Amino acid sequence: MNVQLLSNPFLSASMLPQTRKRARSLPLLKNTHVCGKTHEKTLGNELSMSTDTVFELNPITLPYFISKFTYANGLWFKFIVVHHNQRHRVFVCNGSLITRHSVIYIDAMMELIKRDPGRDAKYDHLIELYDYIVACKTSKKGLQGCPDIKRAQAKFSAVFKRHFNCMEVLSAGSGTVFYNAGDPRITICLNTKSGHYRPTLKHVDLAKEVVETIVANAPFLSRYDIAVISQYKPRKGTLKRVFGATNAHKLGMCIPPNKT
Repeated sequence: MNVQLLSNPFLSASMLPQTRKRARSLPLLKNTHVCGKTHEKTLGNELSMSTDTVFELNPITLPYFISKFTYANGLWFKFIVVHHNQRHRVFVCNGSLITRHSVIYIDAMMELIKRDPGRDAKYDHLIELYDYIVACKTSKKGLQGCPDIKRAQAKFSAVFKRHFNCMEVLSAGSGTVFYNAGDPRITICLNTKSGHYRPTLKHVDLAKEVVETIVANAPFLSRYDIAVISQYKPRKGTLKRVFGATNAHKLGMCIPPNKT
């Protein structure tokens, strides 16, 4: 299996024609906090500190995604889009300040590698290091119960970067779901907020089309009118005006039109 994104791949034939065309023309996004940098310990540290669950957005997880990341609940999400096994895949997590887009990429790659029954043995050491760090941070004593955690973090960072140097993705960003219980109208809003990947609106438009495909393949949600929209990240002044003192924790929120 080769999950490294070394060139801009084509979408599978099952994807919409305009999505395939967009994927051909857009450059891959590189993680600007990692690509070409020498401070390799960062990745292991970020993985250790993250407390949020990363999961793949698909027709099965879509209902949970919609109910969790709602504007009404004051929550937002971060996402990346990668290409694997002839499919575009979206991975998301809670939009906290602790979990960076780097961690979404790490968890996504590790999940895809582990899923592959014929995976290359070159990933075995990486899996061991990843599993060790996750076991440490989820144990009763946490990281303090693992005296060699710093060495494991540094080693993981170096090995992961060797396999996935620039952590390239097709799209990245943040967003919010506008949904109130009992209302058949649902809006999934995606925006350009990602300090690590710095996507353009065209990159988020690509993510929008992929999410639209996911929605179209979730027939059990057919009674809902689900729209997916893309937009620029909110301005800091708007966030401060809408959310006041808590605005620093709402950086990836989409703002309703009546509040902009």
